[in-house]
Amino acid sequence: MERTDSTLDTTTSLWTLTSQVRSVYDGFRMVEELDANFVTLRSYTRGLDLAGSPEGSGGIGGLLAMVRPNGTGWTAASYFYDGNGNVTDLINDDGSLAAHYTYSPFGERLTAHRRSRGY
Repeated sequence: MERTDSTLDTTTSLWTLTSQVRSVYDGFRMVEELDANFVTLRSYTRGLDLAGSPEGSGGIGGLLAMVRPNGTGWTAASYFYDGNGNVTDLINDDGSLAAHYTYSPFGERLTAHRRSRGY
């Protein structure tokens, strides 16, 4: 699967490609995101989901960590969930908060606070 972002030049009415992201899947679970040159942007580690299997409940609650390049090496972040399998927090490997999310009782995302880009 591929996602592309473009911008429109309003003076020439031409679209310009600004970014391209390719997604790598294991079944229905995304395991890696690559740029246009097939360089890793993000890699995901997954475990068992809420059903206790890799995809029994669609992978919900099974995302464990994300690793991404930071310029000189790699940085990791861990995912934390509520009882419904919604991601509530993303914690960097240094213990700092990368992102925090809140949800309604029906799983609708109410807030998303991100401390840095890429989350």
